[in-house]
Amino acid sequence: FYMSRGAVGVSLLSGAVEAATGGSVDVLPFDVVENPVDFLKHVGTSALPFVVQGIMEGEGLLATGFGLVGFRTSPGTAFEDFKVAFKEEFGVDYDGREGHRAFAQSRPHLQELLAKADEQGLERGFEGAVQRQEREQTIAGLAEDLTPSVEGVRAGNPDAGVAFRDDYSGFKTQSVGVFAGDFFGVEFPEPDSEAGQALDRLGEMNPKEPPYRDTDPETGDFVSDWDLWFADQERELDIIDKDFPGYKEYHKTRMFLPEELQDVERQFIAARTLRNQLGEIPQFNGLSVSEHDYIKSFLRWVEEERNLHLEESGQQPELQPAIRAWAEQFGATETDVAWAITLGSSTRRDANRNPEYDQFILDNRTELELFFPEVITDRIRARR
Repeated sequence: FYMSRGAVGVSLLSGAVEAATGGSVDVLPFDVVENPVDFLKHVGTSALPFVVQGIMEGEGLLATGFGLVGFRTSPGTAFEDFKVAFKEEFGVDYDGREGHRAFAQSRPHLQELLAKADEQGLERGFEGAVQRQEREQTIAGLAEDLTPSVEGVRAGNPDAGVAFRDDYSGFKTQSVGVFAGDFFGVEFPEPDSEAGQALDRLGEMNPKEPPYRDTDPETGDFVSDWDLWFADQERELDIIDKDFPGYKEYHKTRMFLPEELQDVERQFIAARTLRNQLGEIPQFNGLSVSEHDYIKSFLRWVEEERNLHLEESGQQPELQPAIRAWAEQFGATETDVAWAITLGSSTRRDANRNPEYDQFILDNRTELELFFPEVITDRIRARR
């Protein structure tokens, strides 16, 4: 204890002992005091700064004297009280990350203590509290654009769900970097590390922009390829989660919007989870999810070539002949060509639909239709 916080008086006595014995008695493990000059230097780096700090903070001479021998003379902070209560509740030290804040906010008495700690931190200008407030203000500003679609969803507007989905995805992309510090704390990924680069790529993914927003190669509609977006997101999250376990779950389940908008955010997250699960089910009999992705990329490339040919010659080749003509250039096999032709025809597509895929949509239609109405095809509507 004698070298711990506040025991400056003991440190002075130890220095005096060393100086009186010419340094032959080594009492101070991190200082050398062999004569009166060394002792004066020791006073200047131990007791004097402590006394000056106490006087600047408004302590009287009696309080400063007690502090010199190790007594606490200033009140504890609200954050210290919160940390003690947190450890008593959960048996672990509070580390300041989002997961621990969530634990604390699940207990009313800890939630109250945490609110006081945040308030006091702002009053005293503590960096962590100030940064948290700045993040929350940034998120609130970004979330303003979502308010109309949130109100539309609550009112049952069938177009509002799609508007919220598209706006929220862009909003969350912007918010990844804003709130990443809540999870990583001081162990933020290095920019050139695999996790750091994956975090950057994750923050740039926007389903409203290419390569995710494009003409559907099967239907010709201009839509977002959510299966591709989800797959790319999973890949980046897996890379981050390998070095920082728990981040994937944090990213998927964390509430990013202000509390007053979280009812719709929670509703969307549930629908998005269902959409992810749907994406793992093969859409067509005999064609795996990864094979389907490859055929879609082939069809998309063929469509680009057809459009380029139209610009250059004024004529656009028919789809099926174009698929066969350019298959070798793309590297597609005969099987790929057959599937591309099948998926390019609505009649053939429907004939090869996987009933399990359709049944999943029917079982979860209410949740999916609001935010992902494109999965509710005429085929599904006919099976009301």
